[in-house]
Amino acid sequence: MMYNMYQEEERDSSMIEDLLWYGCLVVAVLVAGVAKGGFGGGGAFLSTLILALVMVPSQAVAVMLLIFVMMDQVNMVVYWGKWNFRATWTLMWSCVIGVALGWWVFDFVDEAVIKILMALTIVMFFMSFLLESLGGSSWVKRLVMKKSGGVICGVVGGFTSCIANAGGPPITMYFLGRGLSKTAFQGSTVLFFWWVNLVKLPAFVSLGLFPWENIKLSLMMIPIALLGLILGYSWHKKISELWYKRLIYVLLVGVFIKLSYDGLSGLGLWV
Repeated sequence: MMYNMYQEEERDSSMIEDLLWYGCLVVAVLVAGVAKGGFGGGGAFLSTLILALVMVPSQAVAVMLLIFVMMDQVNMVVYWGKWNFRATWTLMWSCVIGVALGWWVFDFVDEAVIKILMALTIVMFFMSFLLESLGGSSWVKRLVMKKSGGVICGVVGGFTSCIANAGGPPITMYFLGRGLSKTAFQGSTVLFFWWVNLVKLPAFVSLGLFPWENIKLSLMMIPIALLGLILGYSWHKKISELWYKRLIYVLLVGVFIKLSYDGLSGLGLWV
């Protein structure tokens, strides 16, 4: 009888873990869809960080990359021609350098270090929106208007996009400094991430990050991804971006604490 009690407890525990795992997956894909569909994609990287709470970082990045690629194709149709190509071109070619650096790091860096790098992308995210709330500092605007500033943002965006699907912060800072309209900002973001995600695909294939299990998970989430995109499109003009960002802030704080703790513990720096 005691044995049966232990079996039931183990089943209940396993069921709760499965619900949490799939719940995180659904929430992550919805967040990504809403962000990519109507809010510049700035919060889309949160989806990978959410998955990293229940998956190893490499699987989280790979699963979300395939979903992002699918979303990008839909977004390119919806926002076709609404981007500012001149403002985006520098980012597009320089991000290839960042992706190459990210591919090199992913090939040998410990999982705990990747989690810490993911946590650091959250700090970058807060910095980008702090600058926006302050109206954008003059030095940032001067920086991004220079070609070197665009190259720096592109390299950093490519690197963080490769290790954590987190290219949003530097790209957001760049486009804010360029003073794009809301629609041009959204369209330029769509164009950039369509490109960088395609560039990342061969790098991830070479790392062996697309076993059938990851591909299957991505395919399963396509209906959820489409729902998120539809919500993002419909909310683009209806919902205040301020309240959207506040929700992202709250979620990011919790994710930052968990990833930082896991990463530092994995390195033996936190007991």
